[in-house]
Amino acid sequence: MLVETTALTVRLRWVQPEDGGCPISSFSVLSDLGIQDNGFINNLESASVENQPYKFEHTFTFTAQETGLQLRFKLQAKNEIGNSLSANYLRVLLVGIPKAPITPVIKLASDK
Repeated sequence: MLVETTALTVRLRWVQPEDGGCPISSFSVLSDLGIQDNGFINNLESASVENQPYKFEHTFTFTAQETGLQLRFKLQAKNEIGNSLSANYLRVLLVGIPKAPITPVIKLASDK
């Protein structure tokens, strides 16, 4: 799974793996949404690939409301046998460039 990020977005991109003889019908993008004890229960999107054997590259974009989030993502593939969750997860930290600090006003003793 590849990733591109900005301060508020994560774009996931993956290639459909070999199906082992049982075609994949859909993918789900799961996340813990930054709550580490939550597990991967948040299904952000399900994308059907059934009847689309030509579609081997898939993308998903997540948009956050704020920076500073540490997110984890997993993929889940589904076929006629059931669901298969990816063994590994992707960890992303959304960070932005801070704004320039405000220039302080300095009063000199002679400025009474």
